[in-house]
Amino acid sequence: MKQAKILFFILDAIPNAKELAAADELHAQVVFRNANYVPAEGSLEECDGVAGTVPKRYAEAFPEAKAAIAAHKKANEAKRGAMGDTPAPKLPAKTAAASPAPASVGSAAPVAAPAQPQADSAPPAPAGTASAPKPWGQSPVAPAKK
Repeated sequence: MKQAKILFFILDAIPNAKELAAADELHAQVVFRNANYVPAEGSLEECDGVAGTVPKRYAEAFPEAKAAIAAHKKANEAKRGAMGDTPAPKLPAKTAAASPAPASVGSAAPVAAPAQPQADSAPPAPAGTASAPKPWGQSPVAPAKK
């Protein structure tokens, strides 16, 4: 199943070592975003949860990362149960009288020949005439003038 998407907000262009370590501990799909560039209004990027230095708009709209990951994991487990991760039922036992005897190897039973592709119903025209079929990519050949 798909991992939870977590937006990890930082205050610089790239995450520092502490922020990278914190992101690794989440065990989710972590996407870093610079909190300095979050607009005061407009649409928000979709995610399952947020972490790091979270802007107020995102903190109000999305859950904290660990809670979001736990909820995402629980939802995935429910989906797996609904998809049928249980073993298939066993087939009923067959009776010996119901199964036909297998054919012996090398038996003299006739075997039908494989079907042959059917050609056009009209016989092919002689080569060199305008109506003769040509291989793909070749233009028809005009008869040679004498």
